[in-house]
Amino acid sequence: MNANLLNQYFDSARQAPLAISYQEIEQLVELKGNIGGNSSTGFGLNSIIILSVAVLSALGWYVMSPGATEQEFTQVPAVEQQTALAENEPEKPNENAIVPVEQVGEDDKTKKKKEVKKPHAPKTIHKLRAKKVKTSLAVQKQVMKTKVKKPAWWPHSEGSKAIEVKEFPILEAALDTVKKENRDKIDGQSKTLVRELSTEDIEWLVLNHANGNIEVVTWDNPSIELTSVITVEARDEEDEQLALEDFNLELKKEKNNAVVENNWDKYNSTNCSCLSYKTKIKTDKGERIKVKKVLIDYTVKVPKDLNLSLKNSYGNITIPDYSGEVKARLFQGDIATGELTGKLTLSEKYGSAKISGFREGEVYLFQGRADLGKSESLDLTTKYSKVNMISTGNMELSAFQSKLNCTEGVRGLKGKASYTQVVIGEAADTVDLSMFQSSISAKQMDYLDLSSSYSQTNVQEVKYMNISKAFQGKFSLGKVGTIRGSAQYSKFEIEEVGNAIDLDMFQGKLDVDYISSSFSKVDVDGKYTTVSLQVDPEAKYAFDAETSYSSLHLPSKDFEVKYRSRVNQSLDLKALYNGALADGNSSIRIKSFQGNISLK
Repeated sequence: MNANLLNQYFDSARQAPLAISYQEIEQLVELKGNIGGNSSTGFGLNSIIILSVAVLSALGWYVMSPGATEQEFTQVPAVEQQTALAENEPEKPNENAIVPVEQVGEDDKTKKKKEVKKPHAPKTIHKLRAKKVKTSLAVQKQVMKTKVKKPAWWPHSEGSKAIEVKEFPILEAALDTVKKENRDKIDGQSKTLVRELSTEDIEWLVLNHANGNIEVVTWDNPSIELTSVITVEARDEEDEQLALEDFNLELKKEKNNAVVENNWDKYNSTNCSCLSYKTKIKTDKGERIKVKKVLIDYTVKVPKDLNLSLKNSYGNITIPDYSGEVKARLFQGDIATGELTGKLTLSEKYGSAKISGFREGEVYLFQGRADLGKSESLDLTTKYSKVNMISTGNMELSAFQSKLNCTEGVRGLKGKASYTQVVIGEAADTVDLSMFQSSISAKQMDYLDLSSSYSQTNVQEVKYMNISKAFQGKFSLGKVGTIRGSAQYSKFEIEEVGNAIDLDMFQGKLDVDYISSSFSKVDVDGKYTTVSLQVDPEAKYAFDAETSYSSLHLPSKDFEVKYRSRVNQSLDLKALYNGALADGNSSIRIKSFQGNISLK
């Protein structure tokens, strides 16, 4: 190509706008004319010229772009892209704004403002999406709400103001769990199988079952007779007949156990009601049958001293008076027994238990009801349940959101209770209980040891009471022999004290209606506490008080002051009442800080 021609076109390119489109290049070429003759190559001279002009234009745009162009294409900060506020809406402060800060400690005339630029720190908002968990229908129907009123930071003079104990509700909807009932709905054919096994060298009968009842019957024969009634509902009568022909039952000996097995155990899970829906069963002959529902009832005849290990889901268990050991585990089923002279181990979920009586037992309840009769020893764990019993000897208790009612008495009770009501109708020899937002009531106790928070105690008569810990509790007591312990934000209402009071209290209230003339000692150490004591007028005792910022009210007569010292708001007082001796058998000592003491 001629060099003059190239220079000519380069000069034309320099005169062109910095940004030029393809159509504008074509118009420019048509205006200036074509260069040379036709090219022999497929690419063509016109294409070369167009590419050259485009490259030069782009290069010139990058190198020679003016400031106005730079401002036009500079990215606008995110702060300036905000939508303008309404005219009547106050403008929000800009995070990048220059904030004037006054110098501290300079003269007003020499104060200068410094410009402090706040560093730009974009705010990141994290939104947490809580995964929704499906709750059971029973819990959805009744939502539990428990509120505990917290005491104020600065203590009140009346400790009772901080006390608010609320009963924690029982999940009634959960207790009324609807059990699966196939018996009234199944419509099919049945057959009966009978198996028998000698009890020689047999100690236990082991039967794991689901979707049916277990009935235990005692007899005098040295053998086990098992009767099974199976009912099948299928697509048609032919399939029902095939299923019944396939079902087989075996009662066999394994070591010292008699074990019940059937060839449908793999379909009939004890954890779910699998056969209550359409299930395909493969017979021993290879046939596949679609079974809708299956119900299997067992009746077992055994010697009454043979030990029983029974497990049942979606079915009931009945046992008559029995002398052997009984282990029973139920899920959505009920159990009823007569008198059990052997040990009872019971686990009941979503069902009810009615036991006439037993000698020794371990009982676990979850969302159930139980009537346990009389027992000599009981280890009870209960959650969301109601328990009634007549009496028991020694009981270990672990209760959560439950109700326990013993109509007669307990020889010994030990354990813990949360959100639980414990009622002892008559007497309890010894009670050692830890309570959280719970209540206990009884007519009479010999010994009571309590650790309680947000709880109530109601006892008509207690000989000795020890409070290892009390926080925001309420104590309503009738006749008390001796009471000792420490309490915070708690209220004591006592009708009568016969022997002694020894309490360390913080922001509480102690009100005793009557202290007998034969009492031995009253010792109260209180802060922000109100104490009111009514002593028998015939009593003789030595009185010792140390108070600070407190009010003290004493009887107007028969009080002989031996020592009195007041410094500022502190008082030290020693006195004798009714001519008592200084080293006599009865004494009252009060130590108070910012309290109210009344002795009548």
